[in-house]
Amino acid sequence: MISHLRQPEFPQSNKMMTIAIMVALGVILHRLEAHLPLPSPWIKLGLANLMTLVALVFLGFKEAVIVTFLRVVIGSILGGIFLGPTFFESNGMYCNNTYNGYVL
Repeated sequence: MISHLRQPEFPQSNKMMTIAIMVALGVILHRLEAHLPLPSPWIKLGLANLMTLVALVFLGFKEAVIVTFLRVVIGSILGGIFLGPTFFESNGMYCNNTYNGYVL
């Protein structure tokens, strides 16, 4: 369980800056992954989830959910699927994966 790890204390401004950088890197990985050839339909590598895992380990659960939600929203706006069925499916799935990563 990750909660037994001591998480570093960040000042509020550094924490917001770190979240913004993780969201930006997550969006970049999300958009780059869209251009990679898929091994088969409906399978993605999930490279953008690396930023969620880093946020979960170093910042905590609440910040990891914020990184995940913002990454999905901004990535879907840039990808042209904002508020479509795929957006709601991916947002729910990624928030669920963040929670599962926190519990495990």
